Amino acid sequence: MDLFRVLLCRHRDLEETLKKILVFSDTHCGHYVGLTPPKWNPRRDNDDLAAYREALYDWVQARTKSYGKVDVAILNGDAVDGTGKKSGGTEQITVDTNEQAFMCADWMKTVKTKNWFMVYGTPYHTGDKNDVEDIISQIMGCKIESTLDLEVNGRVFNFKHKIGGSQIPHGRATSLLRDKMWNQLWAARGEYPLADVIIRSHVHYNVVVDTPTGISVITPALQGYGSKYGTRQVSGTVDYGFMYFEVTDKGDITWTREILRGPRTVALTV
Repeated sequence: MDLFRVLLCRHRDLEETLKKILVFSDTHCGHYVGLTPPKWNPRRDNDDLAAYREALYDWVQARTKSYGKVDVAILNGDAVDGTGKKSGGTEQITVDTNEQAFMCADWMKTVKTKNWFMVYGTPYHTGDKNDVEDIISQIMGCKIESTLDLEVNGRVFNFKHKIGGSQIPHGRATSLLRDKMWNQLWAARGEYPLADVIIRSHVHYNVVVDTPTGISVITPALQGYGSKYGTRQVSGTVDYGFMYFEVTDKGDITWTREILRGPRTVALTV
């Protein structure tokens, strides 16, 4: 039965009064456009790239700070970028995943929160033989789960990292609503909590479906524009940023997205 144990995290300090929640994902620390704290930002042979990383980090810090101290913060997977096997490590600031873990923890320590939670990301980035994100959770002293059900003021937030993407703009909500229905079916069997909010990440674009029966979200990412995969193989738009939620003592939920638009590009002339 332990293999099928349902974990529903409840905290007394997350019950009653207005609660503030920050949700981050896909920081990809260690990638050359991943979230990079200042002391990890090298200025070797590309000062423009270093300046871009600095601008991204400063924006995240400024927007996070604007919310003040929050009750809970969640990092919903792909905290580190990994060794970059598919590109031979050519996109990494460092291929040392331990160093990437410390890089991420350094940023997490700057977020003013009472509680950090983490969710495991994809094996390609975070380890197919060991879970690098375990190092971060140990440094931060926080819980990390494959699927996290978190109850705040009587409302259940269901977090999982991976969600299917779509090659068509009008199909981006399909996999998200499918996950919502799966949650409802699991709950009908009495095996998992019924979620009021479904949160997924992974695909680096933001979708929110807000209906009277619940809220379903794909979070924006905190990996900047310019990865080889993104620029060479992906046609769809991506969103850089994070999400903020408030839950009142009556269980009413409101949300805000923070999105930073990418640099404008221009056509080459001949």
